[in-house]
Amino acid sequence: MEKIVQIIKSQKVDKASLLILLIFSALGYTLVYIGYIYSYLKILLGITGLLLVYMIFRKPVIGVYLILFFLFNGIQRVSILAKFHPTISLGFFTFSGFLILILYSKIKIHIGEAEIFILLFGLSAAISVIFARNFQLALRGFIEFLLAVAFYFLIKHFVTSHNELIDSIKIISFSIFIGAFVNIVYLYISGNLFAVFRLGGIYGRMGSFGYDPNYWAILLNLGIVLTYYLYRNANKLGFKLLYIIFIATFISSLLLTYSRAGLLTFFVIFSIIVFKRAKWSGILILVLSLTIAVFMIIYLPFFGRFKTILLAATRGVSDPSLRDRINILKLAFKLLSRNPIFGIGLDNFREFSTIVSNIGKRVHNTYLEILIDAGIVGFIFYIVIFIKVLTRKVTIYIEEANFLKLGLIVFLIESLTLSIPFFAPMWAILGLLECKAFMKIS
Repeated sequence: MEKIVQIIKSQKVDKASLLILLIFSALGYTLVYIGYIYSYLKILLGITGLLLVYMIFRKPVIGVYLILFFLFNGIQRVSILAKFHPTISLGFFTFSGFLILILYSKIKIHIGEAEIFILLFGLSAAISVIFARNFQLALRGFIEFLLAVAFYFLIKHFVTSHNELIDSIKIISFSIFIGAFVNIVYLYISGNLFAVFRLGGIYGRMGSFGYDPNYWAILLNLGIVLTYYLYRNANKLGFKLLYIIFIATFISSLLLTYSRAGLLTFFVIFSIIVFKRAKWSGILILVLSLTIAVFMIIYLPFFGRFKTILLAATRGVSDPSLRDRINILKLAFKLLSRNPIFGIGLDNFREFSTIVSNIGKRVHNTYLEILIDAGIVGFIFYIVIFIKVLTRKVTIYIEEANFLKLGLIVFLIESLTLSIPFFAPMWAILGLLECKAFMKIS
């Protein structure tokens, strides 16, 4: 009888926790607009309220859900509006929550293979700071690394069951959808939606609250992957229709970001999904889809920015953005010999990029940036982290693991054209792939 009562109580707590999650979701968006007027102290009160949820329920996974929601829809923009740096705000939230969870949950940290290489990379990154030309940039880069690792460990150790894993995927999908939907509505109400479309992305592109268009395109592609998984496993017609709406919103938003790398990434993941489902007959589908896409880009006036890909590939014609990136890449290769073993210090490429740019810029290639900033030693440790996660054989919840791996591949593809070594959402997906729900692994 006592066991039955305990089960009923735990179910009530779960329902109450989910209700509070929805309340705080709505509150978060309210704070976006409050941020225009009030000081950041008001925002800190909201963050403190979130931390109280941890303390009241002693339910660590609810804290993870909240972090995932705020992380993937770009809601950290609220702290920018309140003139409080988003990294500090979300970092305060994460580290404080992690400490509270340790106190209340008595967690046992298990160090796996991936964690060993994370720690080794952290050590090599710390050594690279010694050789930094700009110590402040290096220190800031190292802090970003620590924050990314905090997200990773928090999610890994408190997503402990299959249901919690599925709920995490649902929250990520819902979070990205909310961000996309709100931005489309905002563009429509402001009268800018059709203007952006008519200009073809040459002037004006859609981002999110806290992410620029290229970063937002990464999350939209991730949303497509994870929502497709939810669609495949939905039993009710209503949920299938809902997930179709989600995917349609993500694709529409992806087009409005006019991210060239985002579009290419979409075709890669689309090809993987189609080929796995249709095998060789899928090749015909892919060729037909690619032909239609190329035809639309060439002949429709709404895809001017995407047309630059075709011009660069066929005629060698590049726009100022592409030329700028080429100059930055040339400089990056020249800097490789400066300190090949331990690098020039995290984030210190910006210090040298002013040679070819009027402002400090990143390499726009994560792998090359890590090689320059952290040297060969740091580069090897960094790459092995992802190799270990992607090659680990999972014996339970295989479908979930495969789709999460495909989601991680989205980040790795985008890393070829963007510098996102410590992009928190990527490390959150790493945490889900290594979470305790997948404990039976070999």
